Amino acid sequence: MQQAVPDKELLEAPTAGEGATCRSCAHCPWMAMNGLKAIAEGLEQGGQAHEIHVDQALREGAAAAAQPYAGICGYTTSVKRKTLWGKDGFF
Repeated sequence: MQQAVPDKELLEAPTAGEGATCRSCAHCPWMAMNGLKAIAEGLEQGGQAHEIHVDQALREGAAAAAQPYAGICGYTTSVKRKTLWGKDGFF
């Protein structure tokens, strides 16, 4: 990515380093297992092998916790849509 935009400073986030705990997604061996082929297969084929099941109580709790932010999310989505989408598409 740095080669694509050499004039910009790109920061890894989180930047805890290779020996860090789960807070270091930039060097996580589990995240490294998500190759482009597996991601493409999941998007194209779907199916039970790629399903993620979340307990209903957890879903409901997450939805309730996110409710105060719903208005903010809706506002930022509308602003992005107005500023990033031209009549001919994304630019």
